[in-house]
Amino acid sequence: MAALVAIALCGAGFAILALSMAKHHRDVFGIPGSSHRRLAARVLGWGLLGLSLLSCQATWGAAIGTVVWFGLMTVTALLVAVGLTYAPRSDGGPLARRNRGA
Repeated sequence: MAALVAIALCGAGFAILALSMAKHHRDVFGIPGSSHRRLAARVLGWGLLGLSLLSCQATWGAAIGTVVWFGLMTVTALLVAVGLTYAPRSDGGPLARRNRGA
């Protein structure tokens, strides 16, 4: 159960960190994010990654938990990168359509 929590926190953290980049924010939402929104996304993304580290260390101890965390970060970063690379972008995505009022 704790592994699923750590995976979810890592995945959310990396997804939000990706959205803190102007290009990915524009790809997903159809508009570039403001500097304040991107800064908030960076802080939130790093915070979620920190929480996932604490979750791993609380479950497996400091040494093994840190090693497990690096492994989880590798897998979740790869999943987020593949998702951003191969997601369809024909019209900016469903969130962009909603923001434009279509």
